[in-house]
Amino acid sequence: MKALFIGAHPDDIEIGCGGTLLRLLAEGNEVSALILTQERDGELRNQRRLELEQSLSGAGVKPENIHLWTADDGALRADREAVAAFRELLSSRGIVPDLVFCHTSADSHGDHRQANELCRAAFRGVTILLYSVVNSGVVNDFRPDLWVDISHYVAQKERMLRAYKSQIARGRILWEALRTSHSRQASRVHGEAAEAFQTLIQEGDSDGAELLSTLNDCVFTKIWRQLINFDGEAGGVLTIIYGRSVGGVLTERDGDSFNRDVASVCEIQKLLLRHFAEAGKFNGLALRSEEASAYSDDKHFRMGDVLVVGGPAVNNAALRFVDHMSGIRYRIAYDIPDYADLRIIDNLTGEQIRAEYDEHRNGTRTVLKDYAIINILKNPYCKGRLIIGAMGIHGYGTQAAVKLLSGRSNGYSELLGAICSLAVPEVFGIQLLLETFDEKVTRIRSGSLYKIIANCTNREADPAGARRVVG
Repeated sequence: MKALFIGAHPDDIEIGCGGTLLRLLAEGNEVSALILTQERDGELRNQRRLELEQSLSGAGVKPENIHLWTADDGALRADREAVAAFRELLSSRGIVPDLVFCHTSADSHGDHRQANELCRAAFRGVTILLYSVVNSGVVNDFRPDLWVDISHYVAQKERMLRAYKSQIARGRILWEALRTSHSRQASRVHGEAAEAFQTLIQEGDSDGAELLSTLNDCVFTKIWRQLINFDGEAGGVLTIIYGRSVGGVLTERDGDSFNRDVASVCEIQKLLLRHFAEAGKFNGLALRSEEASAYSDDKHFRMGDVLVVGGPAVNNAALRFVDHMSGIRYRIAYDIPDYADLRIIDNLTGEQIRAEYDEHRNGTRTVLKDYAIINILKNPYCKGRLIIGAMGIHGYGTQAAVKLLSGRSNGYSELLGAICSLAVPEVFGIQLLLETFDEKVTRIRSGSLYKIIANCTNREADPAGARRVVG
């Protein structure tokens, strides 16, 4: 792959995406850099040019791949003449990248914003990753959707920046702000440091999505690309079915448990919209939310992928379409009419698993420890699609399940590995049992991963075609 890194000034690339540049080099990609402006003062101009060459050449960028443009610092423009001149520069030097890195428009520096406009205008049919520079970034306007783990490249990135002695002397290398940014973005990749980007896929770029999928280390994206595209088909509908309070009984007894179900739906929907729902981001995925009806109309299951949030006590879709699926190991049960003794039943061992509570004199209780089931089943009503369940005994467990499905808790690597097993035709689905303590610590119960083996002749027509295989 040929990657072009564009910066308005020397040191912008290193600050905004130096770790990603280093990683692409280490992975054997061809990397070029293009700086758009130069200092008006001749002595400082030469010094910064030498610093740039020392930084990039020291990192492994070939000298012939380091390019300079002639706009004056502070006077960069993206007008018609500039765009034409910029295209001529690219053509004359044979710069034809597969992937371009450039400034985001969410920036207070005029040169940075003009660089963004120039880049958008000059390239056609090319994927562009937009980075932020901590010196002038507008944090609330910068909305990244791709993260690159640079944990192994932080020290080398800082060595690159130390080449800019003129900027260090003027206090323009903001070390603490840079480290804080690395740390803040690292939660997305479960690493120590990360760089964040906004993706811009232009019309006619057929390879953009594939390039980004190989670069993106965001755990949420990895999980949901496997879930929605595990069969390789593009497009489709994802329906989120959420529950409703059952006559107020659970809300009165268990406090904010049901509210946590609602919060979980809002959180997963927000993340899906942010990462995938825009045109071109996820092969045209259509995202919709529906409250579970009294009869749980199966039309949603016949349209595409379905995410069921909440256990059967609050979500009738969980009761009718997941909990009663033939072949499952774990299901949630309760006694009626007051929804008492909520518990998970292990159909394989006969074990009954209950939450732990702090009981109060007024008849209410606080959940101290909760359990949840993650179900990922091949949809028997819609070939090539999935039914995904995040089902807690209470809302605390549901919240923990959604957190794991969002890649925001430990166990995501085990979850990813389990999802990959769905590619085996004989595997109808998987189940995982989670336990959560004090609303903070969530873990997959040891040995709980269970694979449901399908009766291949019936599984696409009837949920009852699934059968359990022990071992």
